[in-house]
Amino acid sequence: MPALEHFRGYIIEVTDGIVYAMVTDDGGIQEQLEFPATRIPPSERPLLRDGAPFTMSVFANRVRIRFRRLKWSAKRLQEAQAEGRELIALLRHSLQDSEV
Repeated sequence: MPALEHFRGYIIEVTDGIVYAMVTDDGGIQEQLEFPATRIPPSERPLLRDGAPFTMSVFANRVRIRFRRLKWSAKRLQEAQAEGRELIALLRHSLQDSEV
């Protein structure tokens, strides 16, 4: 059975077992949701944290929430680490220049 609606979103925060999330539907309309963390399948709960991106599909009798999983190759991870080191160096240099 196809989903009635699809949403993309991210977790704003989780407080006292309540999930606060911002979602955008296929038409670009954005809204904030809150729902009990128990609505997230046990297999997805380890990924539940502030800022975590997810998709939500609404069916006639259920809602499916899946967190996005990013697969990083060793090469891409090394590239990202190198980019991070370059940014840190640029920021340090910029801070040193502003102190002069």
